[in-house]
Amino acid sequence: MSMLMKKHLGVFILLITLFLTGCSLGTESLDFDFGTDYSHHLVTDYSYNLSAEIIRCFNEKDSEGLKSLFCTNTQNYYNMDSEILNTFNCYNGVSESYSVKYASRAGDAYKDGKMYDEHFRPKITNIVTDTGNIYSIEFTAYSVHDYDPGWVGIGVIVLYDSEENVIAVIGGYDWI
Repeated sequence: MSMLMKKHLGVFILLITLFLTGCSLGTESLDFDFGTDYSHHLVTDYSYNLSAEIIRCFNEKDSEGLKSLFCTNTQNYYNMDSEILNTFNCYNGVSESYSVKYASRAGDAYKDGKMYDEHFRPKITNIVTDTGNIYSIEFTAYSVHDYDPGWVGIGVIVLYDSEENVIAVIGGYDWI
């Protein structure tokens, strides 16, 4: 076997290995500690993982799990139990596929070189359920809020139908 063929074979094996060991978004439960400083993590990883947990909660109708993702200020101000129940009643089926867009920072602020405010607003799009329904879910969350740690977590989740009409809201809609 020539040296050129060995190089091509090596590159081919490397590409196959990378392809076969790729990551996927699972539906396993994720453990979020909103009180941790996430500045050393990519915000996109954080928002993708949070999106996967929201999908899991919707699929399993896990109202307590979904409620726990919200910041304490939102939990204390809104009737979370009825809003979550209403939203789950509007969401038909179990998601079979989805994608996450806009999984980047919506904004952050620094003082004396230290981040004191970091929030983001991803949108989970093209959620296709086993009943043939198509939805989108948008949410806003803080991962850092030094002035009032009660805002750390999700502030609002908005459920849209396939035409992008709002069909349900959990939390503070003014966040969007």
